[in-house]
Amino acid sequence: MFLDHCRALIRQAEEAETAARQAATGRGGRLSLGAVASAFSWPLPLVLEQFHKELPDVDIRTQEIDTHEAAAGLLDRSLDWAIVRQTAPVRGTTATSLYADRFVAALPVRHPVAEASGPLDLADLAGAPWVWLHRHISPDYHDAMAALCRAAGFSPVPNHWARSVTSQIAMVECGLGVTVVPATASASHPAVRFRALRHATATIELTAMTRSDPGALAERLTALATQLTTAQAPPPPN
Repeated sequence: MFLDHCRALIRQAEEAETAARQAATGRGGRLSLGAVASAFSWPLPLVLEQFHKELPDVDIRTQEIDTHEAAAGLLDRSLDWAIVRQTAPVRGTTATSLYADRFVAALPVRHPVAEASGPLDLADLAGAPWVWLHRHISPDYHDAMAALCRAAGFSPVPNHWARSVTSQIAMVECGLGVTVVPATASASHPAVRFRALRHATATIELTAMTRSDPGALAERLTALATQLTTAQAPPPPN
């Protein structure tokens, strides 16, 4: 009985040594990933598919996060990699820009200008009920939305408050109001009409974040994300 236990301990020690060696070289191990909800539509499906092809033995654990949660998660090591809507790098972290996303208007299908053709003047929505995002959730995203409206000559009065791009669109689907969202978040929502904006120049960056010493797995994920977001454009708005 004692011998059997010793053999089991030896096997476990050998397995632990192999796992540590694979993790150190980027061929195995575990990677904890956090992402804003819209990134699970694009580009994460592309990135994770390619990552699994290259490194099938890596165990990836994912969770939805808000942009402001990324840095803390990386620094306390509950996250190894994150994809968020633009944020300044916090000391001890590194931010890599993946894609400069333009904004589009999101309208309920029954809105008077939902089916019109051509780009929309954002000022046409000045008096509509607006779905807005709390600034503490994603300061850069909130400020880019506000800058768009100011450039169009108005400051919207929010009627409804969301915590993510995904919930913004869901509220529009309910017919509660209008909003602006990144174009990459606008696919596959048949109850919402997305309209390009005339004269709008504000964009929001999709950003990958890691610790300053990310490790081989996180470095590879950032490299893949950079490569794939450059090579393959996001799906067009519906």
